[in-house]
Amino acid sequence: MEKGWQRTQGAPVLVVDRAGHRLLDEFLAVLPEPPVEILSRRNPWQLAEAVRQSVAEGNRFFACLGGDPAWFAVATGTAEWSGVLVGYAGGPASLPRSFGMSGGVSRYASVLAKGGEEQLDTVSVVSSGAVRVEAVNAVWWGFGRIAGLVAGKKGRWRQALRLAGLSPFRRSLDLSMGSVQRSFQASGLLIGNGEFVSDLDVAPRAHPGDGKLDLFVFEGPAWQVWRMLPRMPRGTWLPHPFVREYHPEQIELKGSGRLLVDGVDAGRLPALVAVRPGRLLFAVGAG
Repeated sequence: MEKGWQRTQGAPVLVVDRAGHRLLDEFLAVLPEPPVEILSRRNPWQLAEAVRQSVAEGNRFFACLGGDPAWFAVATGTAEWSGVLVGYAGGPASLPRSFGMSGGVSRYASVLAKGGEEQLDTVSVVSSGAVRVEAVNAVWWGFGRIAGLVAGKKGRWRQALRLAGLSPFRRSLDLSMGSVQRSFQASGLLIGNGEFVSDLDVAPRAHPGDGKLDLFVFEGPAWQVWRMLPRMPRGTWLPHPFVREYHPEQIELKGSGRLLVDGVDAGRLPALVAVRPGRLLFAVGAG
């Protein structure tokens, strides 16, 4: 790799969550030059606060090493700013798959050092108690939230969804999307910004730069996910008779239960969820 950071933003701040720790030494060894600093916290809320302080100090380029909680920290920590560049440094995060990212840490380091940029939407979630967080990939409620907690830092979503299918979770859920009002008895809900969760194509028509949300309401019992799973890697699980699909820019959710926001347990209903088109930039380029 050529020496130095060739992007106008210079070197990034490296954001490392629990899943990224095992890759840290390997990644640092292939960088053209050291990062500005390394922000590493086990708690994603503390990591988000560290990002907020870093961007307030003037940093505008962050690289995520680890799983979805690292992206939660960057999206939430930069919520007051637009135009911040973010990039993928490696780990089990789901968002990079929506941009066609693959390879090892050497490729990711090369892409971070040079290349182009694409717009990246974020998803604002203001939940009960006026707690505001932001996501870049997915928001879950019901059995999907349970699965995300089970999947944990290793991102084992297939096994986790099988276990979550045993859940008796089923509650009233009211949705307001502008003039559209809907009420359900639902076992789960997914609000997708990215297309993938782990290696599962859960939102086949989603793209994290299209300015809209992909909303799926699961009306059937949670065990129906067992029938969906074999088709999820290819994104062919839709249409499904027990799933309602919408593409709003903003959703008001009323009911009970907690939300999982990019792998982080982050608030409860009622909640207002809205897309923020093109708020961030995503680092892309030939490695």
